[in-house]
Amino acid sequence: MVQFGRRARGGALVVALALAVVPVAAPRSDAATVGFLRYEGAESFHRAGTLMGAAVAGGERWVVSTPTDTEEYPVGLRYGGYGSAWGTVDGLSITPWDVDLTPTDAIVSDYINSRVVVASREVAHGRPLTTNTLAKPGGFGRPSAVAVASDGRVYVADVVRHSVSVFAADLTFLTEWSDEHQLAFPTGMDAAPDGTVYVTDGSLGVVRRFTAGGRLLATFGSTGTSEQRLRSAQDVAVDADGRAYVVDPERHRVAIYSADGRFQTAFGQADPALPDYLLRPAAVTTDEAGRVYVADAGRGLLLRFQPLVRAWSRPQVSGAPVVGGSLTASPGGWAVTDPYVTYQWLRAGQPVAGATRASYRVGTADVGRTLAVRVTAQRAGTGSGTSVSAAVTVPRLRSSTAVVASASSVPRDGSVVLLVAVSGSSGVVPTGKVTVKDGTTTVRTLSLTAGAHGVVRTSVRLTTRGTHRLTAVYVPSSVYAGSSAAVPVVVR
Repeated sequence: MVQFGRRARGGALVVALALAVVPVAAPRSDAATVGFLRYEGAESFHRAGTLMGAAVAGGERWVVSTPTDTEEYPVGLRYGGYGSAWGTVDGLSITPWDVDLTPTDAIVSDYINSRVVVASREVAHGRPLTTNTLAKPGGFGRPSAVAVASDGRVYVADVVRHSVSVFAADLTFLTEWSDEHQLAFPTGMDAAPDGTVYVTDGSLGVVRRFTAGGRLLATFGSTGTSEQRLRSAQDVAVDADGRAYVVDPERHRVAIYSADGRFQTAFGQADPALPDYLLRPAAVTTDEAGRVYVADAGRGLLLRFQPLVRAWSRPQVSGAPVVGGSLTASPGGWAVTDPYVTYQWLRAGQPVAGATRASYRVGTADVGRTLAVRVTAQRAGTGSGTSVSAAVTVPRLRSSTAVVASASSVPRDGSVVLLVAVSGSSGVVPTGKVTVKDGTTTVRTLSLTAGAHGVVRTSVRLTTRGTHRLTAVYVPSSVYAGSSAAVPVVVR
């Protein structure tokens, strides 16, 4: 859920603060591939059963948890080898639900105390912690989710008032949009790079996408196959490519949807032996490098995943696959943000020399064969991957056959000379075979060579009286489709 704005000016100094240094657990090193992701390890923050939200930026990992009798400091921070936690702000024990980050502040929803705390990120560098709170007319009911947009705006969801409050980058109140049906129980939220706002509804198990002004654009997660549907929707994070990662705690997983709400895949298992084991996932977030972090409330862990260079969707080829036509390749969809892609066109599955651009001009060498494009995507630190488009077939060129007889009438047992001319388009001389039929009986098979320039001559003897239909048939070649022409000859 990490986007960046500006820090608010001023703010009251914390009156009462419980601050403690906590041990920093090194991430586990048992990296493993999990579908489109590589599991890189986990950090232990809070006692199992309490972890609620997380935000990561600039190397800082912020988490919030529900306080218990044994968990006195529900807001935790890690930066390098430094760790801290606190639990009281302005004399009240904080009960956080979610956290997000501006470049200088952490925005924390204090659910029970009906407030949103703004805490300075300078504490990550050993400086004193200062806080203030967001102010709005009428205050908050039960602030649940928070999100910081790329333009600095701060969005706060409220599960009691079924609303989203919007604050400017300087943290002054701007507006509020509410709808009891569209915002029945907003448990998670994120602001996408395009300015739209995604909100999860924990009661209905759906994700809603709004404009920055609160107009509903789409709802997804409730349709499709059993795998594609959400059973619950606790939180959402949107990466730089617009993919939405949705926490589905009842199924121990995180579902991934495209920018237009189409289900792509999911990760997370209920099996403790697997690297993507999730006991009770509660929150998801991403960082500047595109890594995905999942807060597992059931184990008090923040798990880190690195997207691999894998194709979500195959490259697409558009255009007319005909000689002289132009084909254009799209790179397809990839699990990493902004990869470097290269192209290689394939003819009948083999690379075409020099055809390494996104566009390709179809030539005569492609006629009757298939064309496809292979896209290779690369990103530093995550390797490379390839994906091949579906193949298109370049149809044969049209041919035209003409036949002329030396006479329209001959005596019995006489012969007639046939002149056959086969022409084609694109300046390629037709070659191959020409058969001559008397009615349905083949009487001649002729070779049409390049040196003949599409013209062949033959003589046919006719032995029975009557009208004979002599047909010249150009047999389809690798380049040209077949064609035919006929001429009548009367035998006296």
